[in-house]
Amino acid sequence: MDDFLNKYIFIYTDKYFGRAKENKYGLPKYTNSEERLNTISHIIGIFIGIGAVITSLVTPYSNLGKLSGVIFGISLILLYGVSATYHGIPMTFVNWKKRFRILDHSSIFILIAGTGTPLILRQIAKTADESEWIFYSLIWILAVVGVLLLSISIKRFKSIATVMYVVMGVVLAIRSSSFLHIMGSTGVALLLSGGLVYLVGLLFYGLGTRKEGMHAIFHILCMVGSILHCICIFGFVLV
Repeated sequence: MDDFLNKYIFIYTDKYFGRAKENKYGLPKYTNSEERLNTISHIIGIFIGIGAVITSLVTPYSNLGKLSGVIFGISLILLYGVSATYHGIPMTFVNWKKRFRILDHSSIFILIAGTGTPLILRQIAKTADESEWIFYSLIWILAVVGVLLLSISIKRFKSIATVMYVVMGVVLAIRSSSFLHIMGSTGVALLLSGGLVYLVGLLFYGLGTRKEGMHAIFHILCMVGSILHCICIFGFVLV
C-alpha cells in the first residue's frame, strides 16, 4: 500500500504541495500556532458529542434509540477528546504524544462504527431482519481490527487504516438506500452529505504538513460532517 501511494499519489502531492514534514521524533511537524488551532477546534468538537449524549437522554426516544444515540455521542466525544489531547500535548512529553497519536487514528474507526450504530439498530427494530446483526457485527469487527493494526504499528499500517476508513464509510453509504424507508430522502441526503464532507476532509488531511493550516481545515470539515450526521440521526433516525 505504501509503495502504491508513494508511486502514484505522493509523487504528485510532493511536486505541487511539497513533501510532508516530520520532526526528529517521527511525528507530523506543525507550527505552534497550527497546533493551538488544531487543539482548540477539536475541544469545540467535544461539545458536539456532549450535545449528542444529552439529546439522546432527554428526548423521549425508545430505550434502543437512547442507547444507540448515546453510543454515537460517546464515539464523538472519544474522537474529539483524543484528538484535542494529542494536538495539545507539548513535545516535551513526546512519548505521550506518540501514544495519543495512535489513539487519535484509532478513534476514527470507533466513530464510523458509532455513527452506523443508530442506523443499523433502527433498521433491525423496524424490519426484525436478523441478517442485519451480521452487518452490524461486521462494522464493529472492522473497527476493532483497525484499532489493533494501529496499535501494532501506526507507521506500518497507517495507509491500510486510511483505506479501511473509506471502505467502512462507503459500505454505509451504499447501504443508505436500504435506510430510505426509516429516515426518508432528507435523512439519506444528510447522511451522504456528512460522509462526503468527511471524504473531502481526508484530502486536506493528506496535505497535512505540506501546507500550513491544511490540518486545521481537516478538523473543521470533520466537525461539519459530525453536525450533519447529528441532524440526520436525531432528526430522522431515532424514535
